[in-house]
Amino acid sequence: GVARRRTLANKDFSPLLSSRGDVGGEELLIPWMNMVIARAAARAEELLSWPHITTTDRGRLEQVLKQKKISNLGVDLSNCVALCTLSALIKATKDGRALAASDLWPLDERDLDLRASHLCSNISVFAPTSKAKSLLVPTEVAAGMEGLMQPFLASLFLSDPLLPDIPEDSDMSDSKKRRNLEEVLSHMEEIAGEAASECLQDPQPLLQSGEDFNIFVSTSVEQLLLRWVNYHLGQIHDQVVENFGTDLQDGMALGLLLGMLAPECSPYPFSLDEEERLEQIVAASVRCAESELLSVAAIIEGQSDVLASFLAQLFLARPHLNARPESVLSMHLHLLEGTCSNGASVLNGVLGTEKVMDFCVGLEARWPSIAQAY
Repeated sequence: GVARRRTLANKDFSPLLSSRGDVGGEELLIPWMNMVIARAAARAEELLSWPHITTTDRGRLEQVLKQKKISNLGVDLSNCVALCTLSALIKATKDGRALAASDLWPLDERDLDLRASHLCSNISVFAPTSKAKSLLVPTEVAAGMEGLMQPFLASLFLSDPLLPDIPEDSDMSDSKKRRNLEEVLSHMEEIAGEAASECLQDPQPLLQSGEDFNIFVSTSVEQLLLRWVNYHLGQIHDQVVENFGTDLQDGMALGLLLGMLAPECSPYPFSLDEEERLEQIVAASVRCAESELLSVAAIIEGQSDVLASFLAQLFLARPHLNARPESVLSMHLHLLEGTCSNGASVLNGVLGTEKVMDFCVGLEARWPSIAQAY
């Protein structure tokens, strides 16, 4: 929130904003992708003019030059060229250099299904959260299905928008800069949802009566995982899950868990027919973990090692143990967020320079609480 706005305060968001005032997922992401395509095409044209360019590099760069502007986030991305240019630009930016033809290596693959698989493995590295990493599915990309492309792209944008800085001689007012910043970021954060940033997790709900956090040191990973599963299922499932084998074989507990933790990926409620339900669970699980572990056979046979591994990945990607409003952790978070927000407003001049001293005096008075929260 506050840190992101401060980091991106000098970026020029105006090219993404429609003169008609339309602001939404596609209205922001499509212009952004077209800016990426244009920037990559300019660099490709430059590289193609160099002598002694290899045949492989020429093939990659020519595909970038041939890429037209997109008008949707489904079919127009199915050849993976636009997404490869995005991945390549992000990598180059993080490395502090210009785009290189070697960054476009997934374009060497002619088979679109395999290309999409290479692309998803490549671009997911830059996703800012575990949840974001699992949003892209190669088969959906190759088939031109939009799927969860919007939240994935929005999460990448919030991590690194690849936008130019506002020129120093720009006549754009500070209020206009702040308005553009807030308009774009607030919509991108809404689109990305929990994929945008990792929420601080509070393991307190996993404690049993009379326990403190020291118990986690002596409790096995398997028991902690079972506690986590049963914590989420406690209000909606009438049976306690005691193992990773027979208790999960019918898919009922897995379906309820996925419906709670990943509703956007699940056909909730899952089918009452067991065979169909297990197929739905396996399909949904692809989006919830970084590697494809589950199979219908693994569930039916109660393969506890596979099921435990999947649940461990699900825990890491979607723990859903956000600090509760009444918890001490939540109170600490509110204090830190409020202090940072007020400090950013003072530094940006929103509250006026005369407020700086008042803020510093108040900061000194609250410092013991802030130090404890930190």
